[in-house]
Amino acid sequence: MPSQERAALVAALGDILGGAATEAVVARTLRALALDRRGRRRVARTLFRASVLRLRLAFLAGKSEPAALLDALACDEEHRDQHGSDEPRWPNDPLLRLSVEQSCPGWLCAHLVSALGDHDARAFLEASNRPGPKTLRANELRTTRAELAAELAAEGIATRAGALSPWSLIVEEPDDDDAPPPSLTATRAWRAGRFEIQDESSQWCALACGARPGEVVLDLCAGRGGKALALAACMGGQGALWLHDVDQRALGHAMARLQRAGVRGARVGLPPPGSADLVLVDAPCSALGPLRRSPDLRYTLTPAALSAFPPRQAALLNEGARFLRPGGRLVYATCTVLPEENQAVAHSVDGAVLLERTLLPHVEGCDGFYVSVRASVR
Repeated sequence: MPSQERAALVAALGDILGGAATEAVVARTLRALALDRRGRRRVARTLFRASVLRLRLAFLAGKSEPAALLDALACDEEHRDQHGSDEPRWPNDPLLRLSVEQSCPGWLCAHLVSALGDHDARAFLEASNRPGPKTLRANELRTTRAELAAELAAEGIATRAGALSPWSLIVEEPDDDDAPPPSLTATRAWRAGRFEIQDESSQWCALACGARPGEVVLDLCAGRGGKALALAACMGGQGALWLHDVDQRALGHAMARLQRAGVRGARVGLPPPGSADLVLVDAPCSALGPLRRSPDLRYTLTPAALSAFPPRQAALLNEGARFLRPGGRLVYATCTVLPEENQAVAHSVDGAVLLERTLLPHVEGCDGFYVSVRASVR
C-alpha cells in the first residue's frame, strides 16, 4: 500500500474508532486520495469494517455479560504470539463461541438455540449474516409471472422463478461486481403496477390464507399493505377487503399502493363482528426472521422488549377472532422464529388447526416466518 494511502487510512481509522461519523470520514478520505475504482472500494471496505467493529465493541462492553469479542481478540493475539498462526483461537464454551463467531449477543444466541437447536441456530445466524435476495411478486390483477419476467428482461433485469410462490421472481445479481444494482422502481412494469417487492415468505403467508373471490377478508394489522395486496390478487377483485391498523399514516400508504395495483373494493376499517370469512393477524413481533435485512436489530433488541410481544400478540389474535363467522379462518403470522411469539400465542385460541409452518432462511431460502391457520369454532 502506498505511504500516502496508508497514512490517510490510519488517520481515518483513528477518527472512526474515536466516534466520528463513518460516512463523512469515508467521503473525506476518498476525496483526498487519487485512487482507481478498486482502490476506492478497498479503502471504503476497510473503514466500514472498522465502524462495525467499533459498534460491536461498544455494545459488548456496555452489557453485563462478558465482552466476548474482546476476549476472542485477546485469545487470538496470544495464540498468534505462541504459535505464529493466523488461525483464530475461539472460546471453548459453545454458546460463547456461537456469539463471537456470528456477532450475536449471548442472550439472543441462547434464545435461538432453545428455539431451533444447536445446528439450526448456527445455520440460521450464518444465513442471517448474508444479504437476502431481492424478490418480486407479480401482480396477477395486471400480468402473469412469465409476462413480467419477459418485460423486465427487455429492460435489462434478469430474474428467475421462485420456489415457494407461483407469483415470485428473484432478481439475479449482475455478473459485474462493479455494475450498479438495477433500479426496479424506474421500470415501466413498476409504474404500471405489475409487481411489488415482497419476500417469498410474505407471499407464502398470503397463499396460506386461502382468500377466495367473493369473501369478506380482514387484514387486522395491515401496515403498509404488503399482504393485503397479495390477498387482493387471490380474491381476483371480488369480495370485500378490509384494512385496519393503528398507524393511520401506514394505511394511507397501503391504500395508495392498492390503487396503483388496480385493486378495487378495498376499504379502511373493520367489518361487523362475526361476518368475516378470513382474518389475518400479522402481528408486531421481534422481527428476527428477516435479520439479514436489518442486521443491527440483534444489538437493539432487548430481553425486556422481547418479553413484551407475546401478551400484545395474544390480545390482537383474540381481537381478530371476534370478527370471524363460525367456520371462518383465523390466520396468525409473524416474521420471527421464536416459539414464545409463535406457537405459544397461536395455540392460545380455540379452533381446528388447518396449517402450521415455520419458514427458515437456511432451509427455504426466504426470510424467517411463521404462519398458523385455524378454523373458527365461534
